[in-house]
Amino acid sequence: MRTFLFGLLALVCMCLSSCNPAKVNAGEEGVFVKNPWFFGHGGVDYDPVSTGLSWEAFTTKCHTFKIIPVQYDEKFNDIMSSDNTPVDLTAHALIKITAGKTPLLLDKFGDNWYQNDIQKDFCNEVRNEISKWPMMQLTCKREIYDNMSSKIETVLKAKIHKDGIPIELMKVIIDKASPTQEVMEEYNHTAAQIQAKQTQEAAAQMQLARRKAEESRAAADDAYRMKMGLNPDQYIRLRQLEIEKEKVDMIRNKSRVSITMLMGGNALPTYNVK
Repeated sequence: MRTFLFGLLALVCMCLSSCNPAKVNAGEEGVFVKNPWFFGHGGVDYDPVSTGLSWEAFTTKCHTFKIIPVQYDEKFNDIMSSDNTPVDLTAHALIKITAGKTPLLLDKFGDNWYQNDIQKDFCNEVRNEISKWPMMQLTCKREIYDNMSSKIETVLKAKIHKDGIPIELMKVIIDKASPTQEVMEEYNHTAAQIQAKQTQEAAAQMQLARRKAEESRAAADDAYRMKMGLNPDQYIRLRQLEIEKEKVDMIRNKSRVSITMLMGGNALPTYNVK
């Protein structure tokens, strides 16, 4: 009896040790790949495992797949625009594996189905669409990306249907491109040069306007002198008197103010003007 119990216990231990637990989380499906010990044939079990814990033979391996939408991101550096200017951007593909079809996906396309069957075509289509637009429009006009994304979706959906991949391409999103660091530095340098040139041109225009104003004023003064029949010395004296009058007008009705009035000759008397 004791020998029988020891034998039974050993059998139970052996069975438990030869079993393999497989845990499938929410939003996932599990697919068993069987590898028989001695006889029979293995391969993919076409009955997917839903959420929960399952036990299989030790040689059986469980592959899990998310059956909720998953976003795959592709970052592009130095991708060329139509004017041969490199830009940086990121594109996103939102993909959902068809529930219940995970065994087919694993059997026909493997664990790396995205890298093997989708990624290359996705990146090529993004490059093709970007190459149709100049850098300035790519960096300034967000509306062009809707049309671009729609075209890429059409191409990828046709490929998925043709190859029979059990997935659904839900959406393609392309972030707005930005110039590379080197292009930005060159752009900023060029912009600074343009600004400096504009500043210089504006200063030159101001000096030219000032010159014209001074010439017009001189012409007006000379016309006035000739009209009054004054020689240059007499006109200068007249202007001196006008300036002295302006000084008086400036301090009129102001207390404790002193001014210096030019009276002619070498005399420079100072008067207190109340």
